[in-house]
Amino acid sequence: MLLAVQRTPAEFNHNSWLSDDSRYLFTTDERWNAPLASFDVSNLADIRLLDTYYPSEHPTQEVHNVRVLNNYLVNPSYGGQLTLVDAHRPDNLIEIAHIRLGNSLVWDASPYLPSGNIIATARNEGLFILKPVYERAAYLEGRVTDADSGQPLPRVKVVVQGTAYTDTTRPDGTFKTGAGTPGTYTVVLGKVGYQSLTLTDVVLKRGETTWIEVALKRF
Repeated sequence: MLLAVQRTPAEFNHNSWLSDDSRYLFTTDERWNAPLASFDVSNLADIRLLDTYYPSEHPTQEVHNVRVLNNYLVNPSYGGQLTLVDAHRPDNLIEIAHIRLGNSLVWDASPYLPSGNIIATARNEGLFILKPVYERAAYLEGRVTDADSGQPLPRVKVVVQGTAYTDTTRPDGTFKTGAGTPGTYTVVLGKVGYQSLTLTDVVLKRGETTWIEVALKRF
């Protein structure tokens, strides 16, 4: 019995994996520059795309498979990459670690050994056994408005400097991003027709969400 149909971002789904509570589905598309995607599948009549993720080191080299363990994603990828992503918040996926295992495709990886080790295979380099450290990401979320009207401001680019993470505000002016490592960051917000805004000393803490509200002025 067919229960639902959902297109993935690049429309070439290679594998999918449910979250531990079966409320969320994580998908990969085996196409160049295709993201890993997270979907809310708690209501099959209303499946919703929540977020997309690209590996930080080589974002055009797509994730080949995704595996889920305790709200973390283990992602063997093209370009010799193996990454870990904190998926405790499926609408804000943040990479917490990555390692290069050569230059070829990391074909697959399993985090389900009793030891907790990850076993990974790379097409040309062979077999790897890795000891992962699963740590929570640090989240930055907020809302941007027009300084004159007070209305939500969409399509504002939000950059956390020193990381691979950017986001663009939604129609309601909100954004969701963060960092894999806690610390103090500089955040830059910009939109065509508006003065850019740089926020210094933005503190991001592991496993916590820092919320900011800012207003941009027109030129």
